Amino acid sequence: MFEFILAMGILLLMLWFVFGLLGVRFKTVPEGERLVIFRMGRFNRLAGPGLVILLGRFETIERTIKGREELVELLVDGLSFNNLFLGYTFSFWRRNDPEAAAGKDRTRLAELALFSDDERHAQMKSKVREAVMNSVARVNRELPPPKAGSIFEQIIPVLPGQPATERLLEVVTEELEPALRSIGMILSKRHPVKIKGLKLPDMLVQNFGRTINLSVLREQLPNASPDLLAQLVASFEGTELPNIRKVVVEHPNARTAAPRAEEPAAERQQPSSEAKPAPSAPSIRPEDWRVLKRVPRAEGDSPTSLHVA
Repeated sequence: MFEFILAMGILLLMLWFVFGLLGVRFKTVPEGERLVIFRMGRFNRLAGPGLVILLGRFETIERTIKGREELVELLVDGLSFNNLFLGYTFSFWRRNDPEAAAGKDRTRLAELALFSDDERHAQMKSKVREAVMNSVARVNRELPPPKAGSIFEQIIPVLPGQPATERLLEVVTEELEPALRSIGMILSKRHPVKIKGLKLPDMLVQNFGRTINLSVLREQLPNASPDLLAQLVASFEGTELPNIRKVVVEHPNARTAAPRAEEPAAERQQPSSEAKPAPSAPSIRPEDWRVLKRVPRAEGDSPTSLHVA
């Protein structure tokens, strides 16, 4: 028994000596973060989340990568789509994950681990624009623009929910996934890529924006649905309106009626400007004077001052 305790003591002493010599230390990494660890100045591994063992004399923490999914909203303008120069605000979810992006290629993993989150975000803007430009070119080839009509008829195909824009979202997703993977990001498949907003040419908005309303659009596009007209108005006003949904309030005594854009707004009732007779002065009876009594006058007082008893 004594020999066993002695052996254990010697073993613990040796471990303590080795740990001290190597400078072993422990670090807890929270969920959603990864540590980029260098050993003797070169990339060694990604570690975390959880408990991480570091050889303090040889290994250093170069940087921390935030690996949780985040929402990105990015405007890509200067696009030539359906014979219009416009811009789209795209929204999508992504996460920083160099290990998943590199796969089993350790050399590629070392290259992706060198970027900080800020550098990766700056590269993402360029990659998204490149993917969208390629996608617009593909859709323009697949779906040639219709014959030129009025300016409003040219805008309708580029609104969210139309066949051309739905196809554009499919192609953008295909192009965006490898583009983000090339910089160490993973596009989330749980959240689809969406068009958050539409930016029309500044000249077009300046010429028509202030005069556009449902009544004007109804005259120009008599066959358009109310939802489509509402999207057109929102696009001129710069409102983010990717989807229009009808809201119906149910009540036993309620009735459903479609709104009419042509009907003028109800006029507010203005107060009548007719002259009203002045109120008659109240009559004073002799009994009312009995509550008043004369007050002695001081120097400078008015001789007609009265005091209420």
